[in-house]
Amino acid sequence: RSGCRTVGAAGSTFLQFTSRVRVDSDTLSCANFDAWPDVDGKTCGNCQALVLTKNFNRCDRYCESFGHRCVAAAEEKDESCKVEEEKACDEAITGTSDMLCTCQTTGEDCYGSLNGVASIEGASVGVEYTASLEKCRTACSGKANCKSFALCPQWNRCFLKDRSLTGNEAVRVNGNCKTYFKTACGTTSTTTTTTTTTTTTTTTTTTTTT
Repeated sequence: RSGCRTVGAAGSTFLQFTSRVRVDSDTLSCANFDAWPDVDGKTCGNCQALVLTKNFNRCDRYCESFGHRCVAAAEEKDESCKVEEEKACDEAITGTSDMLCTCQTTGEDCYGSLNGVASIEGASVGVEYTASLEKCRTACSGKANCKSFALCPQWNRCFLKDRSLTGNEAVRVNGNCKTYFKTACGTTSTTTTTTTTTTTTTTTTTTTTT
């Protein structure tokens, strides 16, 4: 057969041929759509979005641009989430301004943690409105420039940062907030030796020598 067809009521499962694979995108993990570049005003759920072709032309290049990998690609029908024709991830999609790309994170990142918030956190690369550690990790893993994050469950906030940490950094206490950082799998974080305690009225710094 030379054609392809979508399977499932939500259009989230693709049956692909030749170099293409069958993908059940309900099982995929990806960054929130506000972190996806060049979305053409339409997200389809389940890690699929209608995106502009002009800067990428292929879904594998598009997904790699924000630290993901492509698992399905298609030419859209009528500027919607409907599939006109299935494509391979590494197949150029030409003659149209849009393409449907399904992207997932490149793999599970491992994280270490500090005993508080890193005193020097680095620059912000985004904010997620969640108190879930799992969702915060997924958001950071979905951004190539996210190296660490501070999760503050009491404020329902996850602050994504670009600074790489080792576990030896000084920390400050700020409520229940805690810094997590990407690390090599199989390693553990090292307890920091300097802690800064912050309250709404005073700041006390205590240095502990071990």
